[in-house]
Amino acid sequence: RKYSGLDGYFFLRLIRMNLRICAVTSFWAMLVLVPIYATGTNQNGEKGWYHVSAANVIDGSWRMWVPSVFAYLFTGFIFFVMKQEYRHFLELRMDFLARGSSHVNPQHHYSLLVENIPYDLRSEKALYEYFDKLFPGKIHS
Repeated sequence: RKYSGLDGYFFLRLIRMNLRICAVTSFWAMLVLVPIYATGTNQNGEKGWYHVSAANVIDGSWRMWVPSVFAYLFTGFIFFVMKQEYRHFLELRMDFLARGSSHVNPQHHYSLLVENIPYDLRSEKALYEYFDKLFPGKIHS
């Protein structure tokens, strides 16, 4: 965060989150789904990778419930991980908006763009005096 800012930091967090989701899902898929698929009855005589896929399971078999439950559980897991990351994002974002960062001039956090200025206020002195009347003692430049 110190060198790349929040955008770069959260891009790396996104990659980390995706790696975490894929690693956990792959581990449990290998542990649960592959044995369920591999022990199915191969009625069509497929060879190769079909032995460890849903093609190896008979339609209407109880084994087809396992991938369905697996999908619901891991959808919940993905939402849980995303919620954790979103909370982390909100913490850092609120902290950044409240304090800013050390390499950015604090004045930039409080600057405004004013458009459609009347002609009589288009000099620096006139505009300063106008805003100083509205916000006494709070105008920097």
